Amino acid sequence: MTSLSSIELTVVIPTYNRRKWLKRCVACLLPQLIQNVEVIILDNCSDEPVAGYLNDSRIKVIRNPVNIGAVGNFLRAFEVGKGKWIWIMGDDDQPQIDGVFKAMETIRTYADANHIYFSNHMGPIHETGISCGVEDFCQLFKPEYFGGRLWVSSQLFNLTKAKPMLRYAYAYPGSSPHMSIALLQVEAGQIIFCPDEIAIHHEPPGEEQWNPHSIYSQMPQFSLLPVPKRLRRHIAEGLSKWYHTYYSHFLEVVKLRYLDTQDAEDITLIFEFRWHAIISLFNDNKLMRDHIETCEKLRNRSFIEEIILTIPEEQRQPFRNGELVGTIR
Repeated sequence: MTSLSSIELTVVIPTYNRRKWLKRCVACLLPQLIQNVEVIILDNCSDEPVAGYLNDSRIKVIRNPVNIGAVGNFLRAFEVGKGKWIWIMGDDDQPQIDGVFKAMETIRTYADANHIYFSNHMGPIHETGISCGVEDFCQLFKPEYFGGRLWVSSQLFNLTKAKPMLRYAYAYPGSSPHMSIALLQVEAGQIIFCPDEIAIHHEPPGEEQWNPHSIYSQMPQFSLLPVPKRLRRHIAEGLSKWYHTYYSHFLEVVKLRYLDTQDAEDITLIFEFRWHAIISLFNDNKLMRDHIETCEKLRNRSFIEEIILTIPEEQRQPFRNGELVGTIR
């Protein structure tokens, strides 16, 4: 049995009601396990307990007595892991066939680093980069790849150095609370940008996808973190690039998740108010004009109704009553 002191990497998979995808993830992960790696599954009070269908001595299943939401379950990963490093794996993702090997190789090479970003299809990294402060980080953390840096399955956290930042992650949770921990590490030590890929991203069926609105509307939280002004501005630039792509994502929200016109109007207002408040902090007139123009389009009721009419009946069925999907998992 592996002693706690010898565990180098903890792989934590937060999950809720995703038996099929979780089993796929675990099936790919188990053959790669070596003695210094532990696997923990955080079952967020699923309707069907995970321990009932995943019974393997190499896996530890921790079941929450109540559903604490996706954010709470993600942050619990930092509390339950015993390894020197932690890899939070999305239950609908899976490791590359050599993902554990690459992860172990990298943490052994950069044992004293605070955080490691790996390349992925949403944010390619072409060569190894080492950030030793805000200026280095701003050069390596490309705003156009903000989405790629959000993806939790393609990064590793030095657990000892991440734990003191947990209080900020709970205070500024957003929909990607791990990002708060990562950004607060920038001044504290090395951040590694690695060109290897350790995870495979999968898009689950529509009814099981995360709600893009819940993700995008909470992104501005990152610009409120207690970080240096230079880094705050860089984060804002990344957020603004995401903002410019929001229009197409809003259409996805309307098509897949909000079949009621009033619901669509409501989320438009939420989007507008949250982003307006954040954009105003940076005195960016062009961004503000773009924001206002986009919101005027999205307030057009006939525009929303036309979109809804294009949805085939079979696609509407899983999303009756304007149900929010993925906001709480």
